[in-house]
Parts: sequence; C-alpha cells; structure tokens
Amino acid sequence: MSRIKMIAYAFLSAIVFSSCATVQLNSKWSKQNIEIDGLDNEWSGSYNFLKDEKMAFGVRNDSEYLYLVFKTIDNQVKQKIFSNGLTVWIDPSADEEKSFGIHYPIGMMDWNKSQLYDPADWGTPEEREKRLKEKSKIMLKEFEIISSVGRNQFEYSLGNPYNINFALKDTNGTFVYEMKIPLTSPIGSISELKIIPGSKINVGIETGEIDKQSMMDKKSSGGMMGGGKGGGMMGKGGGMGRGNQSAMKDMLEPIKFWVSLSLADGNKTVESSDAQDLK
Repeated sequence: MSRIKMIAYAFLSAIVFSSCATVQLNSKWSKQNIEIDGLDNEWSGSYNFLKDEKMAFGVRNDSEYLYLVFKTIDNQVKQKIFSNGLTVWIDPSADEEKSFGIHYPIGMMDWNKSQLYDPADWGTPEEREKRLKEKSKIMLKEFEIISSVGRNQFEYSLGNPYNINFALKDTNGTFVYEMKIPLTSPIGSISELKIIPGSKINVGIETGEIDKQSMMDKKSSGGMMGGGKGGGMMGKGGGMGRGNQSAMKDMLEPIKFWVSLSLADGNKTVESSDAQDLK
C-alpha cells in the first residue's frame, strides 16, 4: 500500500470510529514535548472527529502549555482557512467570550486589504499562480493577537511576545494545524491568560467572513483568487466547484464553532461537554 493511501486510510478510519459515538473533548496529559511542526506524529489516539466541521480535533496539556491540533482532508475547509484566515479563541472563563484570540493565518483575502496589489493585474494564469504562491509565503509569516486592548500584528520570525508557537502544513492532501499556548501569559503581555490544569475552558474556531460584493467584483474583473492549477493548502482547483452553485454557497459560509474542553491534571480528567455553535 502506498504512503498516500496509508495516510488517507488512517484518517478515514478515525472518522468512522469517532462519528459512531458522542464526541468527548477531554484533554490528555502530555508527558512529552510536542514539536509544533505541522506534522501530527505525536497525536496518535488524541483525535475527536467533528462531523459537521469536517475536521478532527485534538487537545493535550501539561503544567505549562495547552497544545491544540486539528486536521482535515476537505478541500473546501482548507480553502476557507487559507483564503479567509483563522482565529483561535481561548476563553478561560469556560464561557464563549472572544477575549483572547490568535489570528493565524491572516488569510489571503484579509491580508490582501493591506497590500497594494490586485491579482487581476498579474498577467497570465501561470504568472498569477506563481505570484500568488510568493505572496502566500509572506502572508504565512504574519500573525495577529486579539485582546481587550485591540489587535496587535507581529512577524513570527522577528518576535513572539506571547511565546505562542503554531505551524500548518498540507502533506499529501492532509492539512494539519498545530498550536502551543502558555497557560499563563508572560509578564508584560497585553492580555493575561491564567489557565489552571484540571479546569474547564472554551476554545472557539472561526474563519473570516467573505465580502460577497467584493468577491463578485473580483470575479467579474478576472481577479478571483484560489482557482489555480495547483493543489497544496488551497486545494486542487481551489476547491470552489466552478459552476456549482451549491458548492459556492457552502464556500461562503464561514467555519464557526466552540469546543468545551476539560483540561487534564496529571492523571485526573474532568467531564467535558460537546462542541457548540459559535455565536
């Protein structure tokens, strides 16, 4: 069996198993350091499949860090994350408050607003595909912290005042997103996280909203992004399902949901609730 088939089989097996029972999103105590590299080698046995969101989600923690991972083989989910950006909300109050968020990736659509260029002016489809990949590499170096005092944008390679690590990678069609977050914010941070092992918290996953009018304007001018030849994080053919109105409608709907998590405390765990809709 080829490596690609083995990966797909393992992922689909987890989907079938997890979807047969109620998803219980309890954190597992991490006894080893998890390398944040966009590969999920250390996450075996930690996944819960969220059927409606078409992704598998895992969480672990130790006395210092919260580790999150999710992965998907759905091209449309990948397209939404890469094009519209993704925000991970952390709410230590176990409510659904958007008090602290990590915005990564920024998303090509949102990032494009701060850049003085229009893909429609990039020449041939081949030239546009090449330049889009170049711009996407730059976009993936930037992230944003959202807190009660506003939004602060950083270049990942130049500074990381929160000691947050994240990585995303698309390997053989499987998209993996990993994140490592300190349970307590470093001194001097603009927001204070104080999460206690064994406590309950809520985590929100949310992609950006698409400006439908702007999208239609870009489409009419030939500047619609995400429809190139390549695969990768944008999905083969962009995952848009050209000419398919149903697929287009689904693409316009953002990903929004909350997960109620019970963190581990050594060998102890606390009962958690299931995924909830994001308000």
